[in-house]
Amino acid sequence: MQDVTLIVKTFQRPDCLRRLMESVRSFYPTLPVIIADDGETEAGYTDPYTTVIRLPFDTGLSAGRNAALAECKTPYFLLVDDDFIFIPRTDIGLMRRLLEQEGLDILAGALTQDGGKTVDHYEADLVREGPTLRYVPSPPQEGPVTRHDLVFNFFLGQTDRVSAVGWEPELKLAEHTDFFLRAKAAGLKVGYCPLIVAEHGRERPGNYGQWRRRGGEYFKRFMALRGLTRVENVRGEVTTIPSRTGVTFLITTFGRKESLFRLLMSIARHAPDAVICIADDGKPFDAKWYRSAFAQLEAAGLRNKPTAWNVGWDKGLSYKRNFLVAKAQSPFVLILEDDFIFTEETDVSALRQILEHDTTIGIAGGGVRNDAGNLTRFVGDVKYSARKREIRLRRRKKLDWSALPWEAERTYARVGVIPNFFLARRVALLENQWDPDIKIHGEHSDFFLRFSGWGVAYVPSVTVEHAHFKDPEYEAFRRRKEFLAVMLKKWNADRLVIFGTAQEPDGQGGVRTYRAYNE
Repeated sequence: MQDVTLIVKTFQRPDCLRRLMESVRSFYPTLPVIIADDGETEAGYTDPYTTVIRLPFDTGLSAGRNAALAECKTPYFLLVDDDFIFIPRTDIGLMRRLLEQEGLDILAGALTQDGGKTVDHYEADLVREGPTLRYVPSPPQEGPVTRHDLVFNFFLGQTDRVSAVGWEPELKLAEHTDFFLRAKAAGLKVGYCPLIVAEHGRERPGNYGQWRRRGGEYFKRFMALRGLTRVENVRGEVTTIPSRTGVTFLITTFGRKESLFRLLMSIARHAPDAVICIADDGKPFDAKWYRSAFAQLEAAGLRNKPTAWNVGWDKGLSYKRNFLVAKAQSPFVLILEDDFIFTEETDVSALRQILEHDTTIGIAGGGVRNDAGNLTRFVGDVKYSARKREIRLRRRKKLDWSALPWEAERTYARVGVIPNFFLARRVALLENQWDPDIKIHGEHSDFFLRFSGWGVAYVPSVTVEHAHFKDPEYEAFRRRKEFLAVMLKKWNADRLVIFGTAQEPDGQGGVRTYRAYNE
């Protein structure tokens, strides 16, 4: 059994781990095993076929599993908890054959406990309706393998497919539902087979219970991260958290105080309850200016004092956005540039409604109006062609429009790329970060090329104004060409084509621009 690796995350239960491993070795003496251990002291188990990864204390289930999976070299892995016990019916070979036969990415088995009693089945489908998530019992199915959205944390998985999804590191506990929501969004095929069984030997030794009891806290954190206010499980039990604004405005700025202040004042007028975070990599960081600006914003009606961070000189747009996403605590974040201006048409709540209505969408962006008041047409798809050695953004000839059931005039279309004015699920941006090596000039195309696991929606009825800032010193930094070359080298491409116009390095530190396609 050399094409499967057993992965186990352990914490403060060395006796449970030892019992698990003794049972594993009684059936699979040479099975590769990876143990991720974030206990206060080492669990202490070793054998020639086991790798132990020592992690900082209380790293958490999610980050621990991610660390173990990152070290897995086999095409399949079997996930177990440290209090499981292998029995004769823990048949990994059958599990693998059924997974391959059924064309699955994940196949779970059953668990027994308390003397062989089968754990209550909660194989279920996950149904989201706005801010409510329901675990719905799956319809009856025939055959040894049935399909579900949610199964036990005792499953065989395809290493590459599950690695692309991973677990949310913020969730040290209560990671289960979040993982399977992510798997569903990524299109993973999940099954369950009761013929394969392990025993669940529940134990909470010593002070383990005080750490395990945080599960409720982390489940509510999961709900906030996902923008949920109500979860109903298969037993009818309901968990709720208060509804809240749930959006943080993220503004990146560099050397444009006048533009930034104009944006902030427009937010104070049109979104006075906004929670605002600013990342500034200009020089010098003018704390006195920020204090004065924040006082004026309060006088103008802004109810929450913004937070501004000095992230260091010229860190770049990509670094700043990643920094702000990491700092935010809300389930949704609004991406803004410092030369935008809010108007009556900047309805952030409409973007959130679309994200809540369609839980497969990770980004919902609006239109950007230029100085003449016209919508810029930066909407379409982005593709990489290895044959042509190019990255190409192109407009779609026709957009397929959908509408909110309760607001027919609020239409949106699924696309591949939109302007840098959008509301996003924070979890989607934690999973898909900007490349900090591309400070500017190319970071946008690179981000949307790599953005995966979620859909992108364009909402033209929600707009923001774009008032270009003209300053020679700023433009010298804004127009730097070397980062286009960094982005193209990364993709092994020779040129970037934006709606028909090609840009490629000229070999002398500049960029040659020409018309490549008629669009």
